[in-house]
Amino acid sequence: MSQNKLFAKLLMIFILPAFGILLFTSMLLYEKINIVDKIKNIRQTLDYIMTVEKLMDSIQKERSITSVYLSSKKFKYNLHNQRLQTDKHVLNIKQFYKKSTLIKASHDISLELDQFYTLRNSIDRFAIKPYESLSHFIYINKLLLDSTLAIKQDEQTYLFLRPYLYLSNLLTIKEYAEIEITLMAMDSNDSIVRQKIHNDLIESHSVQKANLNAFFIRAGEKDIERYNEIIEKPFSSQLAFIREEFKIVDLEDVIYVKNWWEIFKHRTRNLDKMFQFSITKANSLVQKYHDKSQLQLNLSAFFLFLSVLIISGLLYLIRKISLEEQKSFNKVDTEHEVYKLLNKTNKILLKIKDEKILFNGLCYMISKNKNMSFALICKNNKKIYANSSPLKDYVRTKINTPIIYNESLIFKVFNSSKNIIIDNFTNTQASILASVARKYHLKSAAAFPLKKFGKVYAVLIIYSNKVSFFNKEIEVLFENMINDVSHTLEKIAYENIRKIQEDELRIASYAFETNEPMLITDKHSKIIKANQAFCQTMGYELKELINKTPNLFKSNYHDSDYFKSIWNDLERQGSWSGELYNFNKNKDLLALRSTITAIKNGKGEVTHYLAQYLDIRKEKEKEKALEFIASHDNLTKLPNRFLLLDRLHQAILKVNRNKNYGAVLFVDLDNFKKTNDTMGHETGDKLLVLISKKLKESLRQEDTVARIGGDEFIVLAQNIAVNEEYAKEHALALANKINQALNQIKKIDEYTNIVTPSIGITLFNDNSFNAKDLIKQADQAMYKAKSLGKNTSAFFEAFS
Repeated sequence: MSQNKLFAKLLMIFILPAFGILLFTSMLLYEKINIVDKIKNIRQTLDYIMTVEKLMDSIQKERSITSVYLSSKKFKYNLHNQRLQTDKHVLNIKQFYKKSTLIKASHDISLELDQFYTLRNSIDRFAIKPYESLSHFIYINKLLLDSTLAIKQDEQTYLFLRPYLYLSNLLTIKEYAEIEITLMAMDSNDSIVRQKIHNDLIESHSVQKANLNAFFIRAGEKDIERYNEIIEKPFSSQLAFIREEFKIVDLEDVIYVKNWWEIFKHRTRNLDKMFQFSITKANSLVQKYHDKSQLQLNLSAFFLFLSVLIISGLLYLIRKISLEEQKSFNKVDTEHEVYKLLNKTNKILLKIKDEKILFNGLCYMISKNKNMSFALICKNNKKIYANSSPLKDYVRTKINTPIIYNESLIFKVFNSSKNIIIDNFTNTQASILASVARKYHLKSAAAFPLKKFGKVYAVLIIYSNKVSFFNKEIEVLFENMINDVSHTLEKIAYENIRKIQEDELRIASYAFETNEPMLITDKHSKIIKANQAFCQTMGYELKELINKTPNLFKSNYHDSDYFKSIWNDLERQGSWSGELYNFNKNKDLLALRSTITAIKNGKGEVTHYLAQYLDIRKEKEKEKALEFIASHDNLTKLPNRFLLLDRLHQAILKVNRNKNYGAVLFVDLDNFKKTNDTMGHETGDKLLVLISKKLKESLRQEDTVARIGGDEFIVLAQNIAVNEEYAKEHALALANKINQALNQIKKIDEYTNIVTPSIGITLFNDNSFNAKDLIKQADQAMYKAKSLGKNTSAFFEAFS
């Protein structure tokens, strides 16, 4: 009875304040909901201003391109793409109007935007003048600007947004700055239109100035500092100068102010940045207010919920206190006993180096705890470890019976790799010992997987003399012990592996010192070993290489992608083979055939890298010599016909891509046969070598001269001009230069040189002719030059 009276008094003490709190928090919650709704309207207003800014920016770009398109019929593709962008923003603002009723003029703006397509149709048919189209675009943006100042708001929302009216000022400044650029770039033969443009420029300056003054009045200190930093300081003096120039110079004349377009566009881009800075700051402040109000709203709701919870849960809590105190005491006592067991276990784990001693000692210590009845460990080969007792012998006799084993805790833990807890043995048969549980005081059990290298190696089963002994906290404590045991098992295994590896490494060290260069690094690519053959090949002593990386030998021959492919192969396949070009200590480039192998441990983790090398410099030198012989003339060392055709093919692709001109010059030596017969072939060969030298000296580094016959040479000149007239002039000048160079050869071996060049020229700037066609055209032009009296040049076009 006294307990009930105490309960009633406690109830009266706490329930009345709880009802007061309930009423207060209800009123507070209602107030915070209204504030959050107002902030939502403010955010919607700022979203609308940003949507308007994006649409105005797109219309400004379309307006600018349209002005150029109507004047010059250029940039049709650009205009089409910009219209697509504008349409997206038009759709966005119409969707905004559908979702919101804040904008008073939304219907008028939507109707005007629908007229966009009529205006564009007139532009596409050139049925409207540039100045008239500009006026239509300006009117649309003016409606959008006006709409930002005509948003429906209650008094509190308006008071918050009033300081941010300068956002509309910034949009107006940018709009009239864009108008100013378009007007300054607009040209017209109509004096009336020119006068209108002049008047509009004056109005644009005035509007910008007025809105700038309003901006300075309304904006905060940081906004003004930002404006001065990115707009006022960089551009004010330049804008004033350019505007004065536009007043002095007639709009029909060429304005000579340098880079005025870039300066004005740079200013408008910075106006965009200024707007983004200000709108971001405004949104940030709104977000701050929203977060604060939402927090207060959540707190109010929480307090309301808490009031209800206090009233409904007070009785339960009072009755629960005494029971919880007793449970807490029992829990602390049980956990204390388990802690004592874990401390003993940890002490012996550090000393044990044998698996059998580990398992038997663990079972012994667990069994001696006052809360435990028995413990056993079963390995994956069904070998049992436990204290000597009838239970151990009982498990041994039953475990080899498949039907019993397949229903046991041991089998289930091996299959699931998870802990299994049995709270009460009287209600289950899921254990080999279930039938003798009552006799040996086995009331609950916990089975844990003992893992080694990530796989279940054995199962530990602990039996308690208390029902539901293995709660979550006790289970976690034993899991910590299981982890320590797993680490000890791995440590024992690692020690055994280490001994085996030491023997293997000792044997491998004898094989390492071979005649082939070899290198070993750790997993971080730091060199830990190099044999004598490697040191001799690279010119280093071993002590200079230890703890260095192979980057020490890196040359610039391979790019980063090549080394990425090496590491990809090592990661995927465990090895890589290929050619490497490395520097030795003297910075000589060595060609090496290399094989790199990743050495892994039992877990599949890379521990080392083994690199084997073979010096293939002589093979590479032979390859280069053979490649040169196959592609060059044996006498003059000039490219032969095979190499010329390849370069000419590449040149055709290049001019077709870049839309410029190249030239092919066919040089034939007049009177060479007569000279060769008179002076002898040896002197003739000397003459050919000298002519080859003169030809190379006459050309640019990127040009090619090739010998394709006994006295026939081809000159390939790339990228000589961007139009045909200049290309002809350049090709003729090159032919004259070649002619003068070869005519300077007056004597050869005391003989008077009578050899002169006849040069045929053909031009190309696309892929309509292949390499052989161009050589044939130049050949025909050369014969034309010979028909004109030799020692001259002629173009293929002259007689084609």
